[in-house]
Amino acid sequence: GWTIYSGDEMQIHSGSHNMSGGPNAVPLGAADGDYYMDMESSPNAIGIEQTISGLDAGNLYNLSFSVADKALADPGYYANNPQLGEYQGTTSTILEVYWNGGLVKTIHTGTTEWLEFSFDLEAQGGDNTLRFVEIGVDGDNHGSALDDIKLVDKAALLDIQGTVDNVSDGETVTLTITDGTNSQDVT
Repeated sequence: GWTIYSGDEMQIHSGSHNMSGGPNAVPLGAADGDYYMDMESSPNAIGIEQTISGLDAGNLYNLSFSVADKALADPGYYANNPQLGEYQGTTSTILEVYWNGGLVKTIHTGTTEWLEFSFDLEAQGGDNTLRFVEIGVDGDNHGSALDDIKLVDKAALLDIQGTVDNVSDGETVTLTITDGTNSQDVT
């Protein structure tokens, strides 16, 4: 599972979490399911990581996850907490993604909409480490919102391409997918 890399504690919110409870705060929802990770557990930015074993060295794995700007969902928070100063804009929620210690991407979404990110990563022999670190303004209680993290072996993904012509409204089309041994019909 996930462990703390830096900071105090993980802060998991339900999608209906109303940040400050102010009249202008808008719940983010969740990208998938009912909960998301707030990358700044009140009041400090955090980093989380997971060690993944059993991956095939040299294979490519697709990492995908969703991120939203939690600070933008709570416009009244800064007005109600003048000790924090003005909203820090693009510096309030910045997330770094690391794979085996190397920086994959620095992300600031600038929107309360959940944006999906996807990267192909090469596995090394032995353990592999995936890490997310909030580097935005520390202490403003608003970190990046992180959800729907997936790591999938690219060899297991199917790339199906083709076209279907001359299909009438209401007509059913069935596609048979086979790997040489097993087959599956998709209607």
